[in-house]
Amino acid sequence: LLETLGQLQDLALPWSVWSTVVLPRRVAGFSLDMLDMLAATGQVVWIGRGALGSKDGRIALYLREHARELLLPVAQDMPTEPIHELILAHLRARGASFLFELEDAVRSAHADTDSQTFRAALWDLVWAGQITNDTFAPLRALGQRARGSQRQRGRSGAAMAFPL
Repeated sequence: LLETLGQLQDLALPWSVWSTVVLPRRVAGFSLDMLDMLAATGQVVWIGRGALGSKDGRIALYLREHARELLLPVAQDMPTEPIHELILAHLRARGASFLFELEDAVRSAHADTDSQTFRAALWDLVWAGQITNDTFAPLRALGQRARGSQRQRGRSGAAMAFPL
């Protein structure tokens, strides 16, 4: 898997294509847990490269050791609403944060912000390549949001965001 990811670094494809087509066809015995393990141990990082509706988006994968040299500024429009600025300011000040910490920081400044608005702003920043996560759980949950299982809600609620 690491060898395959090294060959495909900086290739921006829909998450659904990475997870169901590209990696399963190139890596014998591939499972999403393998990818999660590489991310959780810091060997692989994913960066958003644009939303494709509400259930998918393009991501690029990088080996952490090559990420600095390969990551170039993305020419996408950067979200600039106050909620986006609050999320980024919190991450700059505190570093990697749990989802509830980010949401609490936003709500302490804007008490009227609901969870749906907060999550939409967070995903805006993900797709703009400004923040990422230490696992693929948020991406895995994207396509399952419509089903809204309690298990998925609980898992995505503990997600961490990392500033880039």
